[in-house]
Amino acid sequence: MTPRRNMVVASLLVCLAGSTLAWAAAVADPLPTPADAQAAYDAGRYPEALQAVTRLLAIKGKMAEAHDRHALLRLKAETYLRVAPPNPPAAAQAFGEAAKSAADGPATADDLAAEMLLKRVAILPASAAPVPARAAAPLAPATTPGPATAHAVAATAPTATRPTAASAAVPAVPHAVAVKPATSPSTRPAAVAAPVGPAAKAVVLVYQPRRKAAAKPAAVGVVEPADRKLAVAELYADELEATAPKLAAADKATALPPVLEVLPALRNLRWLEMSATGSDAKARKLGEGLVTKVGKLLDAALKDTTGRVDTIEQAASVVITQKTPMIDPQMKRPNGALETTYRRTGPTSAQSAALRDALATCQKIHATCDELGGSLGTTGKEFDAQKAAAADVGTRVQKLINTNWNQRFNTPPPPLK
Repeated sequence: MTPRRNMVVASLLVCLAGSTLAWAAAVADPLPTPADAQAAYDAGRYPEALQAVTRLLAIKGKMAEAHDRHALLRLKAETYLRVAPPNPPAAAQAFGEAAKSAADGPATADDLAAEMLLKRVAILPASAAPVPARAAAPLAPATTPGPATAHAVAATAPTATRPTAASAAVPAVPHAVAVKPATSPSTRPAAVAAPVGPAAKAVVLVYQPRRKAAAKPAAVGVVEPADRKLAVAELYADELEATAPKLAAADKATALPPVLEVLPALRNLRWLEMSATGSDAKARKLGEGLVTKVGKLLDAALKDTTGRVDTIEQAASVVITQKTPMIDPQMKRPNGALETTYRRTGPTSAQSAALRDALATCQKIHATCDELGGSLGTTGKEFDAQKAAAADVGTRVQKLINTNWNQRFNTPPPPLK
C-alpha cells in the first residue's frame, strides 16, 4: 500500500473503533426512561432517580419532545427534597423551571408556590419531633390603616383540612412521571418524615409561620404534598399580612413608585392563594381598586414626561446663525470673507440627562403595563392606551438623544419631525 492509502485505512480503523466503543458504552449504560426514574423514586433510591432525571432533562431536540418536561422537573424537585442531605434551594429552582413548562393555571400556581415556600424553609435536626399534618390556622382580619378602602385586607388565610387516614398516604409525586399508578415504598404518612436509610438521621424541612399572633403558629412540614399544601396556606397568610402596609401606601399614593412596589407582592399572593385554595378571588379583590388608580397615575406620569420632553425639544431646536471665516484654499488662511452656517442649539447637559430619565420612565411604564395584568388579576388590556403612548413618547425621546446637534446647515434647518 502507498503511505497515503495506509493513512486512510488507519483513519477508518480509528473511526470504527470509536463507534464500537460508543456503541458498547450505550449498551452498558442505556438512557433511562421516565418510568425508570419514577420507579427509582418510588423505591426510595433517590440518588439513582436524580441521576436518571438529570440525564433525561439533558436531552435536546426531537428526542426531548417525547418526554413531559414539566413532569420530569417536578420529579426532580421532589427528589431533591428527599435525597440525603435534602437540597431545598435546588428543589425550589426545579419547581421554578417546572412552572415555565406548565400550562398557565393550577399547575403553574402549585409550582410557583412551592418555589416561594422552599426559599423560606428551616432545616432542623431529624431528632426534632416530626411535624404532623394539621389544619392551617386562620389569619385574623388585618385591615389597612386609615380610611376604609377597597383594598382593606380583610381576607383570612385559607383553611386546609387535616388529611384523613385514607389520604395520608400521598402519591409519590403530584403529576408523577409514571406509566402506571405510583405507590410510595413505605406508605409515608403525611408528616415531615425523613427518607428511609442513611438519610433517616439527617434533617427535616419545615416552614415556620412568621405572622404576629397571640400564640406562635406551629411549624409545618414541606416535604410531603399534603403538608406542603398546609405550609403554602400558612405562607399565604404571612404574605397577606406583610402586604397590608404596602397596599395602604399604594392606596394613598400620588405617584407610581409605591404602586409599582406592591405589584410583585400581589402577584405572589395570587399564586399562593390559587395553590392553597384553587382560587385567586381574594387577591383579585385586593387589586381591583388599584386598576383605576394605576391608570390615572400612568396618565399623569406620561403627561408630565411629555411636557418635559416638549420643553427640552423646543429649547434644543432653536436655530443659531454662525459667521465663520472662509479659508483661501491656496493660501490656507482666511480670505476676509465670512460663511454663514446654521445649527440647532441642542440640549444642555442637564437637559440630556432629563431626556435619559424620560426614556427610562417610558420604558418602565411600557414594561409595567405588561406586568399589571398578571399582578392585579386583570387581562392587562385596560392599560393598552398607556402602553402605546409610552412607546410613542419613548421613540420620540430616543430620536432626540440620537440627533447630531453639532450638524451645520447652509440654510436654516427644518423643524425636527
